[in-house]
Amino acid sequence: MPIPSGADHDVELPGWARLLVVLAVGVAISGLADFALSSAGYATLGTFAWAVGYAGTVIIVWLVWGQKLELVGDTGIGHDATPEENAHADDHPADDGDRPDSY
Repeated sequence: MPIPSGADHDVELPGWARLLVVLAVGVAISGLADFALSSAGYATLGTFAWAVGYAGTVIIVWLVWGQKLELVGDTGIGHDATPEENAHADDHPADDGDRPDSY
């Protein structure tokens, strides 16, 4: 998203800054619409406009930035257990060594 600068070159806005702009504008417009409609006596319509605007902002953020995230845990791929680790695996199945107390 180039920013018009009036110069011969365009300044590219970083991804994190674009995210902040989308969040700020989405939340601000939703809030202003809610305020305007509520002040005009349409409180229910204002609440609906706020909810739709806020949900729309969340959906846009998810579609543009959220889908690229890998929301998975450790798969264990790339870790080869040594025979020593395999020999002791049955001794303490719940103990991963990171916690002082066992659950």
